[in-house]
Amino acid sequence: MSFRKLLEDIVEKASGAVGAAFVDDDGETIEQFTNGSSYEIRLAGAHHGILFQLMEKIVENVENVENSRSLSAVSITSDLNIFTMVPVEDGTFLVLVQDRTGIQPQGLRVLMETVPAIRALI
Repeated sequence: MSFRKLLEDIVEKASGAVGAAFVDDDGETIEQFTNGSSYEIRLAGAHHGILFQLMEKIVENVENVENSRSLSAVSITSDLNIFTMVPVEDGTFLVLVQDRTGIQPQGLRVLMETVPAIRALI
């Protein structure tokens, strides 16, 4: 199975999904799938992948060293969309864009279930 097919499956399974992207830590899109504008999904992936890294650094700085945990997901809700990001491996992320009819926890679950399949392709 290809990265693109896995992203297509995410969009099909996640309620209200507009698109999904697999991005690297430089914000470059490795692959994407959308029912809408590919430019908008690439842009969302790039910005949110970078944002995820910043959030990871914040978490590292505020958590107790003995009980250190890594950031497992970030979700941002705007007036029009829900953006959910999860890490795949060091330096790579999945980004899901849902419209406001989407159910964020369900979208997060779909992303988390897809991570092992993405890792298997790397």
